[in-house]
Amino acid sequence: MFQKLSVFLVLVSVFLIRCDEDEDNNDIFVPTKEWQGVKKGQKIPKGLHVRINLETGQTEAKLLDDDDKLEDKTKALSAIPEDTRQEETPSQSPIPKSTLEEAVKNLKNDFSPEEFKKIKNQYRTYDDIKKSLNELNLTPKLDAEVIADLIKNHKEVASAEKFDKVELLKILEDLEFLAHQYDNAHEFVKQSGFGDIIYKNLNSSRVDVRKGTLKLMAALMQNNVPPKIHALETGAIAILLRLINLESDSGVKLRAVTALGALLRSFPAAQKKFIESGGLSVLSKFFDTDNIRVQIKVVTMVSDLLVEHQWAGNDDKMSKYYVSFDLTKRILEHEWCKKLNKLLLGLLITDKDDHDSIEKCLTAMHSLRVQCKDEYERELIISLRNRYEVLGAADADSSSSFFNVLKDLCDQILHHVHTSVKTEL
Repeated sequence: MFQKLSVFLVLVSVFLIRCDEDEDNNDIFVPTKEWQGVKKGQKIPKGLHVRINLETGQTEAKLLDDDDKLEDKTKALSAIPEDTRQEETPSQSPIPKSTLEEAVKNLKNDFSPEEFKKIKNQYRTYDDIKKSLNELNLTPKLDAEVIADLIKNHKEVASAEKFDKVELLKILEDLEFLAHQYDNAHEFVKQSGFGDIIYKNLNSSRVDVRKGTLKLMAALMQNNVPPKIHALETGAIAILLRLINLESDSGVKLRAVTALGALLRSFPAAQKKFIESGGLSVLSKFFDTDNIRVQIKVVTMVSDLLVEHQWAGNDDKMSKYYVSFDLTKRILEHEWCKKLNKLLLGLLITDKDDHDSIEKCLTAMHSLRVQCKDEYERELIISLRNRYEVLGAADADSSSSFFNVLKDLCDQILHHVHTSVKTEL
């Protein structure tokens, strides 16, 4: 019975913090070079070896050996189980929570209700710990509580007579950090964060506030279904398209496209709403400007959506969600083939060594290689292919060279392109 009790105490200690022991006994433990049992309430001087004997459940202590003193004088406590098979600590080999809960449940049946209550009373609950720390002005908080505080602080700062932009941006940054966790993003939605923070801030006259808010918005919706659904239902697509279309600051435009991409990916209902709202027309306008950074961001997002649709078409379970609209057809109606030609030519003229942007453009062209086979500029792609062949051959690790990957991408596009057209900027 006592052995079961010892195991029970070890298991429970993984989750709980031991209550302060009875301090009525003020005896001081007198150590020797041999292990001795420590009575309950005895004070243990610093600089001793201390262990818990798992066979008896008793705390034992002794003086440090001379070798131990030389090795490390800073270690006042060390746990040394007698059985070397138990030297592995929980942090080195964590026990699954379900296993511990099951063990505690089984062991509970070995004690009478009075015995179990007595053991349970030796440990503190989360509320007890929180109350104790409150008295020391050390308040532990769950993420949901932190989010609630940040939303409250944001409201106070935003409505203050003297606006503190630095403080507001710090709140947005803290929320963005928390939003990357699935449950926290859901909690933000439940606490009306979109209405109280996101949508209000996107109407702010301050560029930094709009940029910080869009970054938070993208983090909330990244691979997270509840915030995506909430954003769709509360009109986020129209709001983002208005920003993309009318915003004068290119940094805000980029962040808005990023947030839009986070909302649309893997969400066919939002993609359909995007098309019905004239989203492709809004994005196509960027190709009439010289803002290549935004153009690259746009073609990358559209390319991802095209690949998503092509993948879904080969899956019977997924295809039913995408058949209600033909994304490829809609894109071609906006002369996307010519726009990609123009973008590639612009990249080569502006900076032919911007291989990352060129790769993104080629990837977008690759996703439409069959549909645009008569509209791509063949000679331009051949020239680019030959250049990457030379760069790949000069690379030390040519078998896996980034340039060889780009060359292969050009080859796959050229396989479908049999004519050549002339593109002008």
